[in-house]
Amino acid sequence: MDDAPAGVLLRRAVPDDAPALADLIGQLAAHHGDRATTDAAALRADLFGPSP
Repeated sequence: MDDAPAGVLLRRAVPDDAPALADLIGQLAAHHGDRATTDAAALRADLFGPSP
């Protein structure tokens, strides 16, 4: 993670990031003419639950 451009902070995602991640996924899907099939609750469970 030391190769980030100046002014960019890279860090590991944490459970509180789930809403922002869901929003980004939704925006990317919309950009490609699609719609996201996940939400913040599902991401929180899938990425940070007991069996990520």
